[in-house]
Amino acid sequence: MYDELFQKYQQIGGISNQAWTKVVSTMHVKSLDKAEIFLRPGDSSHTFALILDGVGRHYYVDDQGKEWTKSFAGPGDLLGAYAEMLQAQDSRTFIEAVSPMKVIQGGKRELDLMHTSEWDGLWRKLAEDHFIKKENREYEFLKFDALARYQSYMKYYQHLDHLVPRKFVASYLGITPQALSRITIKN
Repeated sequence: MYDELFQKYQQIGGISNQAWTKVVSTMHVKSLDKAEIFLRPGDSSHTFALILDGVGRHYYVDDQGKEWTKSFAGPGDLLGAYAEMLQAQDSRTFIEAVSPMKVIQGGKRELDLMHTSEWDGLWRKLAEDHFIKKENREYEFLKFDALARYQSYMKYYQHLDHLVPRKFVASYLGITPQALSRITIKN
């Protein structure tokens, strides 16, 4: 999987094998159990990981204790509080293992190693992708009904859907699990 990760990030940002190895060699492999919290509000946003296997979810909890799923991440994806990382703020989100996960975890040391011009293309591409994803999600919430949001979810997350509990999908869509059940029966 290390080679696949390198190839993915090399294609995205043009990272050399030497630059990649310099960073990844200082990171450590970590296993997460299902429902284990990887990051919580107040934790350093410098904690991040690359997913080798499994699915994670980013979510918020409101003052009444209700959870709101922000996004999902699967193999090859970056796991972390990216927006907060860019703003040098602590995490505002929870990140949880939806399934058992294996990740390569890094922190401030690895982020410091990535503050070179060789990594600029990757960071720019990740920021662009993050911005586009957020814009599309906002548009969908403002313009789409629940069925159209579900169809969009399936377009982006179909490869992970079999691992994601329906209650998390419903939370992501902003609907109840019962409404999700009605939608999927019709589809």
